[in-house]
Formats: sequence, C-alpha cells, structure tokens
Amino acid sequence: MSRRAIFGVLILSLLLGATAHAADFVPDPASVQREGPAYRYPQAGWIVLHVEGEPYERGMQQGKLLWREIGDYIKCFANEQSSKSPGDAWKMMRTMTDAMFLRRFDAELLEEMKGIADGAAAAGATFDGRPIDLTDIVAVNIWPEIMSLDDALHAQPTGLEGKDFDKLSKSLLPATRTSRCSAFAATGPATKDGKAIIGHITMFDLYPCDFFNVWIDVKPAKGHRLVIQGAPGSVQSGMDWYINDAGIVLTETTIAQTRFEPNGMSIGSRSRHAMQYGDSIDAVVNLLGDHGNGLYTNEWILADMKTNEIAMFELGTKTSRLLRSSKGEWFGNTPGFYWGCNNTKDIAVRLETIAGANDRPADMTFEPWDRDIAWQNLYEQNKGHIDADFGKLAFSKPPLVSRHSCDAKYTTADMALQLKSFAHWGDPYGQLWDATHEDRERSPEIQPIVPNDWTVLTTQAPGAAPAQLAVDLATDSSDKDEADSSEEHDRQQPPPAWHGTLLPAEDGDLWLASAFAGFHEYAAHEREMLKGHQKDAADSDGAKAKSMIDQLSANQRDELAVAMFGYRSAVLQAAATRREIPLRKIKFDPSDDTWFHSAKGRGALLLAELRRRMGADAFDAAMDVFGRAHAGQATETRAFVDALSPALGAGAKDFFARWLDSTDALPTLQLRDVKSAHKGSDYTVSGQIMSRAGCAPGSVDVTLETADGETTSTFAFDSGTAKFQMTSAKQPTRIIVNKYGQTPITNGWIWNTSAFKNDLEHTLIIYGTKMEADANRIAAGKLQEAIIAQWQHAVVPIKSDTQATGADLRGYHVLLVGRPECSDLTARLASYFPATFGPRSFSLRGQTYANADSAIIAACANPSDARFSLVCIAGNSALATLRAAQAAPHGGAPIKLLVAHGHAKDVVPPARELVQELD
Repeated sequence: MSRRAIFGVLILSLLLGATAHAADFVPDPASVQREGPAYRYPQAGWIVLHVEGEPYERGMQQGKLLWREIGDYIKCFANEQSSKSPGDAWKMMRTMTDAMFLRRFDAELLEEMKGIADGAAAAGATFDGRPIDLTDIVAVNIWPEIMSLDDALHAQPTGLEGKDFDKLSKSLLPATRTSRCSAFAATGPATKDGKAIIGHITMFDLYPCDFFNVWIDVKPAKGHRLVIQGAPGSVQSGMDWYINDAGIVLTETTIAQTRFEPNGMSIGSRSRHAMQYGDSIDAVVNLLGDHGNGLYTNEWILADMKTNEIAMFELGTKTSRLLRSSKGEWFGNTPGFYWGCNNTKDIAVRLETIAGANDRPADMTFEPWDRDIAWQNLYEQNKGHIDADFGKLAFSKPPLVSRHSCDAKYTTADMALQLKSFAHWGDPYGQLWDATHEDRERSPEIQPIVPNDWTVLTTQAPGAAPAQLAVDLATDSSDKDEADSSEEHDRQQPPPAWHGTLLPAEDGDLWLASAFAGFHEYAAHEREMLKGHQKDAADSDGAKAKSMIDQLSANQRDELAVAMFGYRSAVLQAAATRREIPLRKIKFDPSDDTWFHSAKGRGALLLAELRRRMGADAFDAAMDVFGRAHAGQATETRAFVDALSPALGAGAKDFFARWLDSTDALPTLQLRDVKSAHKGSDYTVSGQIMSRAGCAPGSVDVTLETADGETTSTFAFDSGTAKFQMTSAKQPTRIIVNKYGQTPITNGWIWNTSAFKNDLEHTLIIYGTKMEADANRIAAGKLQEAIIAQWQHAVVPIKSDTQATGADLRGYHVLLVGRPECSDLTARLASYFPATFGPRSFSLRGQTYANADSAIIAACANPSDARFSLVCIAGNSALATLRAAQAAPHGGAPIKLLVAHGHAKDVVPPARELVQELD
C-alpha cells in the first residue's frame, strides 16, 4: 500500500474512533534528572522533585537539581522589589532577612536551606555577579511574610490611637489586598462516601506565580514523609499545600493581616515543622500556633484522612479560632463542609487587623463575598454527593476561578494516604494567562502560564535512567547548549570572496548574474569562518582530504548547511510543483517569480559543485578574475564556461552540459556495503557511495560519529563510486554521508518550516486534543496571530484534529500543533518527520532533548500531496508548544530547534538513507 493510501486510512480511523483517555502518567525516561537518590522530571506543567536524607543532604540535592530555576526565582523577587534597580533592592531584602527572619527558623530547616544554597552555587547559580548563599534562600522562603509586613505594621499600635491631633493631619490608607486563593474541605454528611476531600486554588501575580509549579516530595531522615507545592529553593510551601504520610493535609487562604510579633517564629518554619512532625489535627494546630510572628495571616483548613475529620483554624497573632467536624462546629449552615476565600470569619481575629478599637471606626462585620456565596451554593447543590470529581467542578468556572488563577489541586482520603493529589497547572477554566505590555516592560523575563491537563501527582519513583542524559538537561552552568549560536549573532559582513557585478546578456544568462552574486555571500562567509585554518589539506595519496567542515564549530557547520539547503530546497520544490526548463532556456517573466528562484537556486548549486571540484581557493581566485574582467558588463554564459573549463579538464564539457542544458543535474547517492571492524586499539569503518543519474559529484563528505564527537573526511568519486575507509580510537556510533549538505544531491529533506508562508491561501492549522487540548488550542490561536502579523496579513483557518477530514489535508500545507502524544493524527504521521519523538522528548541527529522548555518545529512533505508541506510544532510541555507556535513563521530549514535556555536554531538533518547506525 502506498504512503498516500496509508495516510488516508489513518485519517479515517482517527475520525471514526473515539479519542482514548490518557493513561496514568509515566515520566519520559529521557526527561528524568538525578542527583544521588534525588530526581526531578516534568509532569503536565509541574516540576516533580524528590529529595531525601539528612537536612543538608536533601538541600544539596534540591540546589543542584533546581539551580537554574533558583537563580531565576531570586531575580524575579528582586525585580518585584524594584524593576529599575533589582540588585540594590535585593541587597535591602537580604539585610531585612538577616536581621528579622533568618534566626526565626528551626535549626533543621536552616541546615536544609544552607544545603540548597551550596548545591545551587556549586552548579552555577548566581545573582548580581556572586554565588547564591543562605541569606538568598531564606529570603525566598519568607516572601509571604515580607509581602504582608506593611499591613502588619499598619495594624500595630503606636500608642497614639484615640488621640485627637490637627484636623488637617492625614494618614495613608492600607493598600487594597488582592484576593489570593480559595479552599474547601468536605466530609461526613457532605460527601458521597462519608470520607474527606480537600482542595485549594491559587490566585496571585503572574511573574512569581511562574515559579510555584514545583511539587516537592521530601523524605527526611526524621519525621514524616511529605509533599509540598512550592517554588525553587523552598523548604515550605508558600502556596500552602501539604500532605504527610500520617494522612494529614494542610492548606489555607490568606485573610486580613494581623499585627506583627518581631520575636515570633516564621510561618514558613512553623508550617513545615508542623507537617513534618505532626500526626493529628491537634498536633498540627498546636505547632502552627506556637509562638508565631503573626505575619502572613491565614485561615488554615485541615483534614485527617485516617479519621476523615476536617477542621478550620483561623490564626491571628495572639488570637485564633478552631472549628472541628468532630464537634459539629460549622460557620454557616453547611454540615460536613468548610470553605475559605480570604474573608476573615472570626471577630476576635478581625480586631487584630486594626491598631485600636478606640481610633478611627472600622467595620468588623462579616460581609459574604461572591466567593463565599458561590461556595455555599455549590455545597447546597452537591451536599451528600461530593466525590472525587468535586474539585474539578469547583475549580472550573468563576468566581472560584479568576483571571489570576495559576493552579488547582485537591485530594481524597484514599489518595492522600498514598501522598497523591489531583493537580492542574494553569487556569483550570482553560484560558491563557499572558503578560501585559506593561508587565513585559517591567519584567522582560516574565512568561505566560498555559493551562495544562489535570493530572495525578504521586511519589512513585521513575524507572531506570537512560544510558545518556538528554543534551538540554545540563546539570551545571559549564554545559553549553548545542543550540546556543550566540557566537555568530553579531558577526559583521565579511570581506568579499571575489569582485564584480555581472549583467545578463540574454535571458539564458539570468542564472549567472544572479548566482554569481548570491553564491558569493555563502563563499565569503565560509572564508571568514575558516580564517586561521588550512583549507584543501589533502592526504599524500590525494584520495582523501580533511574536510573543510571538520575545521569548523558545530554552529558554523549548521549555518553553512542551512544556507546550502536553501538553494537545494528551492530547486527540488520547483521540480516537484512544476515542469522545469534548462538554465540556458529560462525566460524573464515579470508576472511570475518562479523562474528567478529556479535560476538562482540551480545556479548557486552549479557554482557550489564547481567550487568543490576546483578547491575553494582556486575557484574563488578564478571568480575574482572573471568578475573584475566583466564587472558592469552584459555577460554571456559561454564566456563563463570558457573561463572556468580549463580548471576542470576533460570533464568540463559534460559537466556544463548537464548543469546548463538539462534539468536533472542533481544526482542521487546510495550508501552501500558499510562494514565496521575493531582491531587492537582502533576501529575501522568502510563502505562505498554510489552516484545515480544526474551529474556525478566530484567528492562527498563522510562523517564518523562517536559518543565523544565526530570526524569528517572528503572522498572523491571515480566512475560514479566513492570508496571510503575511516579509523577512530573511539567506538563509532554512526556513519553519515553529506551530513552538512555540502555536495548538491537530491537526497534529503525538501521543505523548510515556514515554506507555508508563500502559499497561505492553501494552509491549515490543526491542533491536538488528546492531551493538552486547551493549551494546543491557545497555541494554534497564537500561531494564527503570528501569521497575521507577517507581511501577507492572511488569516489561516484553525481546526481541531477531531474536526479535520482527509479532504482538509489534501492540497494544503498542514501545521500540526502539539507533539505526537497530544494527537492521534500527529502520532500516526510522526514517522514522516526528520526527528523522532518520545512522550515528552524528541531526538535529532543522535541526540535527545527532554527539557520541558525545549521544543522542535519539523517539516516534511505532506504524505497526501508532496507539493505541500507538513509541519509539526511540538514542545515538551504546553508552554514550550506555545513558544514554538509563536516562532513558527520564522525558519529556513526542515528543523527549527528551540532548546531550553538557548537560542533558536535552524537545522538541516542528514538524509535518512545516507545514515548508517553502527553496532
């Protein structure tokens, strides 16, 4: 059966079959990073982190595994203090932290934070030019208290309360507090099975919210194992979601800030200590309320999943109120149900929010807010039937979900006893939370939060580690991304390789005038790259030469490959979509541009092959002589042929006839008879390359790869065959012919990732719905917007993969949004692309990329119609897919690689049939 027929069957089966539910989450093995017994991996927008052991040990583990995120998190809060002078602001924050808070933590947690600081610093984390230290880590752990300090001091008596002064005197009003979160707990008469269920949703500010997706599984040497929703560098939750293996769940909503007790212990220290060592509601409440500093005033909601008791604990500075289900204590007429939404319920706690009752009148009456009413209505509608789906129902629409919602999580009694939670990263209502223009001006590093799927977070350890770590999961700052091409970004225009501007004498000379100038830029850049290197260095037998490519950096090789691909792609696309004519018979046509691209592309390939045969130095010198002699003149192709033929010798006539007077000059190569042998300390790989049809090339590059690098040599063709033999002291892994595309041939990929821009009328966007449906829908919309923003200003239609038909895909450039895991359609087409995909990773040129922030845009021929392209826009996470979709209109190769923490990079993968894996 043909590929086109198979494609039609796949589409039909996709449309007829129901989309399968995603299986239980299993980490992609390539995405797991390890540090001794500790590990981290991405899951549905979360970073799952496991640490264990003594305090300093588990701190070191977190520091080394999250060093980059810790540095970024510190930068975030420094910027939040002052976007104009974050370094100075952070110095003030450190001073305040050291003076008021550092010594208000348990010694055990200080040891853990010291380990985090040392681990992060050892891996390369810095701020303001210095390594991260203990004070930095304490500062990010007490941010909720710093955030609430102003309000706490406003409530602090000064002794002036109730006294009359000048009637003109004024005082500042306290700042209006943003509603931050909502929470609930249900049990007994409210739930379907009588067991407890508890949940929480966060509303906060976008920039800091970006970092609260760390799900920390702590297995301490002493006390209970516990899971925490935190941020990089956390020893306490910050978002206040804790579960311990004694079956206690603790969450909260912030309420109006009460007074500050300078000698009290930090709430971060008390909440973590309570959940590490508390095994009952009584124990946790006692530890929470023990000698606190009053900052970050909360209404705590608790559940004991062993007994299914729930409680609500409103904790001020000196006052508190505890309600317990076991005593039938309910705030409203809601037996079996507590809720919290930042609205203080107890009048004694409310009174601690003002400096004195004898001063300016303050309303201490409880006023139900819209969320209070929504919770009670939800209770009335579901009492007696609340079950494991209630959390998703509660957190599915306003007002319990707001524009500033970054997460939601809940757990049942059965799940909590296994340290499991349902969790959702991003707005559960399915909306993108993006930065405003003002946000980006103030904080350029700010990232949007994309809604992910609901998932179940567990403490299940991942499987065995892969043999080789993914290249984008650097463990310290000394690792350099392959995609970081910054060394080339600011390069100036190089000196000319030759001189002269040619004019065409006739239409049949158009190719010469265009390619003489166009290919010159390629040659000039190559010469600049090779400065300081010896070019054309042949072995003594003349049969093998050290390839020019072998003398360049990886980024330089790829840059040249992309440039050469542009010429070859234009030629092969033209051949696939219309009848080609020989170069010398091309006619000028002002109503069409296809003749120009064909002339320039094929002309550049002619010159490229001629340059390889003559050698770069000899060719460039000959071009300079010819260009100076004909500068500004109408120049015939015949004159060029006569000038360059002597350097080619006897084969010149056949060479130029093939390239100028036919349309099939490009040959097709075949790799055959590859053998690998090991003798003594050396490995030898041999084989032969056959040239079929077209004009046999003069030579071709052969690249031998090992686990440590690669070596490239050039081998000459004789009677259409190039025999090669290469040796290596390291075991070879792959042999690749023409890896960087320097020999013009038909083999290889044709379409680039943005070719669709030339035919937007026949372009369609399809997004995946099997997983990350909301995120992929949003990314598809952003892709559509990015295309509209281009010069053509066209609106490309969008469909879901369940809406698309076979007819939709024929005769269109199809842009698939979402990795294969997100769409059965994309999964079934994945084998056509020049990359391979794991569940949340991808592999390219023998290297795996598994960082959640990495993405790939890959193009191939549309299997239903080779005249059009098929493009896969795939991130390893929902956020990475969004970023890739916005970058998709900019590309010039079959692959655009967007590696975490690196620059976007165009890549030309080698032709599959010219790659041989070696045992």
